Amino acid sequence: MRRFKRTIPDVDADWTGYIVVLLLIFFIVITSMDVDQGLARRLPPPIGKYQPAKVEPRNILNVFLTDTDELICGNQVIGIGELREVAKAFIANPKDDNRLPEKVTKKIPLLGNMQVTANHIISVKCGRNTTYQAYIDVQNELIGAYNELRNELAGKKWGKKFIELSPDKQQAVSACYPVRISEAEPQSSIGGVK
Repeated sequence: MRRFKRTIPDVDADWTGYIVVLLLIFFIVITSMDVDQGLARRLPPPIGKYQPAKVEPRNILNVFLTDTDELICGNQVIGIGELREVAKAFIANPKDDNRLPEKVTKKIPLLGNMQVTANHIISVKCGRNTTYQAYIDVQNELIGAYNELRNELAGKKWGKKFIELSPDKQQAVSACYPVRISEAEPQSSIGGVK
């Protein structure tokens, strides 16, 4: 009897390479990547030599987050839920209080002469061990205060929300309530003690 030698069929290695590449592309496409959180801020344009401006104390709202995430606004300890209303009163100064930012008359296109607090500054400081979430919460409340004031003005003038306005009207409302938040360098603190 003749013996037949069995041969094992070869596998074409080129096709396995293609399959590996296709699987790699498939997993790259369907995998979701974590996106870093951050704050959308536009930095001011660079100016020559830095010369600190003289600012009256009544035009500055000091917001400080301690290492233990305690919020100090002015000289009072407040909760995060109170910050938005404090900021709105500071930014708008509706009763022209002499302890809040001074109001000046400013000619704004589409709005005419408006009484605004053009020189107000909200200074945000935090401790070196302040949590990122507490910092983000403070920033959200401050931006929320600006957004509410802008929505109120847009509703009063045009009966719409700020976001629904045309770009030129948005620019006019933004000129009334410009975002003026100053970030200070973190410092060491424990529970309100500097």
